[in-house]
Amino acid sequence: MWMKDNINNFKDIDKFVDFSTYIYSNWFENKNFKASYSISSWSGLLDRNKLEWHSDLIDYLDISKG
Repeated sequence: MWMKDNINNFKDIDKFVDFSTYIYSNWFENKNFKASYSISSWSGLLDRNKLEWHSDLIDYLDISKG
């Protein structure tokens, strides 16, 4: 994956979040704030019928469901 190959400190990154999740997690001082299903579905990694991550894609990309 491009990011793993090109970001020097990729392993130090805790998670990637969209802007609204970042704002809400800081506003409510909750670092475990979860992104909405709507936002998550835009990643292409969320099965919108089951409302869970596509395990095959997550495994292929070698990322955690976090």
